[in-house]
Amino acid sequence: MRLEPFFIISVFFCKYKTGPALSPELASTYGCANLKSIRLQRNKLEGPLPNGLGSLEKLEELDLESNNIGGELPENVSKLAKLQRLRVAHNSLVGALPVHLLDHLAKLKDIRLYHNQVKEEEDGGGEGG
Repeated sequence: MRLEPFFIISVFFCKYKTGPALSPELASTYGCANLKSIRLQRNKLEGPLPNGLGSLEKLEELDLESNNIGGELPENVSKLAKLQRLRVAHNSLVGALPVHLLDHLAKLKDIRLYHNQVKEEEDGGGEGG
């Protein structure tokens, strides 16, 4: 069965433990290529964000606050050129936020990374040899 294309996924306060944060096949398998908003805050999601997240080219909002999402922010988030809101506060994300990420996300107006272990990546441009 194929789902009709949809634009918003929104689920709040899911009381049951769920699986991985998001399926890596989200865009292709479930017809989500036109998805503009994912709002899955406070849903006990766990595991890493999938690398396939960058394939959701029309995504404007990604709100995954207050879950148990771990790992690093995928590098290909920088492909989400239409992204305006990136809310992943109160999770278990780690690693460095690539310096160039914000350069690629020109429409980004709201970014929430607090209460994670994410730090801004150091710019190595000043080192010489």
